[in-house]
Amino acid sequence: MSSSLYMQIPGVYLVTAVVDYGADYVVAGQVALQVKPLSLSPIGPTAKTPTDLDGDGLHEDIDGDGRLTEGDLALFKAHLGDTPVTRNAHAFDYNNDGKITQDDVDPLREMISR
Repeated sequence: MSSSLYMQIPGVYLVTAVVDYGADYVVAGQVALQVKPLSLSPIGPTAKTPTDLDGDGLHEDIDGDGRLTEGDLALFKAHLGDTPVTRNAHAFDYNNDGKITQDDVDPLREMISR
């Protein structure tokens, strides 16, 4: 399972980092990360919720019609800052940088061209 998909499964994850400088000791730290469940709702004027067509955790079918088309790209671009997108950022973070911005448009465009 890829790390990006793993971090999209709701739950609390303990992340541990250990740095070995080659000395008699190591430096280590831990942090807990919480991934909240999605609360998807229709985006823009559509009636259906976005869907994940390939099971990778990213919801590329923005209009929920079961297909990935240029219409999905246009809808995503027009509603990047809307609550249904920002509230579920990890479902639409196509460039995997932790935020929803214009930079997520090109990776979605590339998915359509495949």
